[in-house]
Amino acid sequence: MPIVVHVVATTPEGDIREAYRAIWGHFDAHQIPHPRGRRSHMAYLVGDALHTADVWESREDLEAYLRQFGSIADELGVRLAGPPEVGELLDIVVPPQ
Repeated sequence: MPIVVHVVATTPEGDIREAYRAIWGHFDAHQIPHPRGRRSHMAYLVGDALHTADVWESREDLEAYLRQFGSIADELGVRLAGPPEVGELLDIVVPPQ
């Protein structure tokens, strides 16, 4: 069953936008591919906090990614504001182009 995961992240010092870019730079530099099981990723800012909303194939795929991502986030000083919110995916609506 696909799930939706909402995460809020901050940095104690510095700019969360720069930290987000650094995370992607780390993935690129280490040739880390798009994680298995992630269908989509959306990131946006609300004040000084980075919010992400991802659709995952399963909780197991999410947990495998979080184990890998945790050390990268720690290295770059990114902190979660709380535990990820996980819900059941009902629908994705994409308007026709």
